[in-house]
Amino acid sequence: MYWNYYNLLEQDFINTLRYVTLDYDNFDCFSNEYIKLLELICLEVENILKCLCGKKSQNIKDYREKIIKIYPEIVNEQVYIAEIKKYKCIPFKEFENKNAPDWWKNYNFVKHNRLVNYKKATQKNVLDSLAALFLLEQILSSKIKSKNCIILNSNLFYIEKNNTFDMRYI
Repeated sequence: MYWNYYNLLEQDFINTLRYVTLDYDNFDCFSNEYIKLLELICLEVENILKCLCGKKSQNIKDYREKIIKIYPEIVNEQVYIAEIKKYKCIPFKEFENKNAPDWWKNYNFVKHNRLVNYKKATQKNVLDSLAALFLLEQILSSKIKSKNCIILNSNLFYIEKNNTFDMRYI
C-alpha cells in the first residue's frame, strides 16, 4: 500500500537529519543517501501520477497535462515543512508554465548520469520531491476516501486546513 511506503521514505529522510540539519544553509548538501532517496521518492511520485492520470502516460509532460485537467489547483497547492516555519513548497508550480519541477529535472539528471550529476541530489531536491509525494498521496487518498482509506499523516509536512481537496476534480 502506498501510504506505508511513503512513511518509510519520510522516515529515511528524517534519519538523515541526524547528520545534516534541516536548514536553508544545508539545502545544497548532497550525499549518496540523498541520491537513493531522490530516486526512490521520484519513482513513487511517478507511480501515484500513474494511478491518478492513467497508465498510458509516458513522461512528466503527459502527467502534467493530465493532472492539470483532473486537478487544476495542483499548481497552487502549498506544502509546509513544520520544522522550517517560513518554508513552503509548491511542488507543481512549474506545471503552470508547462515546465517540469526543478526537483524532477534534477532527479532525471541524477538518474541518467549519476557520475556527473550526483551533486544534484541535494537536501532541497529530496525535501521538495517528498513534499510532492505527500501532496499526491493526499489527493489520491481523497479520491478513494469512500473505500475507507486512511488519510496520510506526516511527521514532516502539513497542508493548511483551508486547502481541502475538492472531490469534483478527482
